[in-house]
Amino acid sequence: MAVERLGMRYIDFFPEDIFSCLALDIRSGGQTVAGVEMQFATAFRRGDFTARLVLNNGALVPQENGVVRGSILDLDVWLDASGFDVFGDSAQRFEEAHCCNKEIFFGLLKPNFLDSLSPGYA
Repeated sequence: MAVERLGMRYIDFFPEDIFSCLALDIRSGGQTVAGVEMQFATAFRRGDFTARLVLNNGALVPQENGVVRGSILDLDVWLDASGFDVFGDSAQRFEEAHCCNKEIFFGLLKPNFLDSLSPGYA
C-alpha cells in the first residue's frame, strides 16, 4: 500500500461575500480590495501540517431553486507520508489535522460573522 498523505479538507459555501466576513485584509497599492470578484489562494505551514486556503467570492453553486452565487472557503490541511505511521498513529494525527483545520477556519472568521452562524460546539 502506498500512502501519500493524511489530510482533512472542508469546502464551505456562503451566500455572502466571504472577504467581508474574514479577519483577512487584501490590499493593492495600500488600498483594501473589496466589492469585486476575487479569488485568493495561499499555502502555509502550521506545525507539522501544511494548509492550503482558497477563497472565492464568485462561486456559482447549483441548488434546487437554480444556481446561487456566493463564496467558497476551501481549506485543506495535510501531512505528507513521512509525518505519520498509517498503521500506528494515523488516527491521532487525523484528529490533530481536524483540530488544525478548526483553528484556522474559526480564526479566519470575524466574531460577528461567526456569531451569525449560530455555531454549536461539541
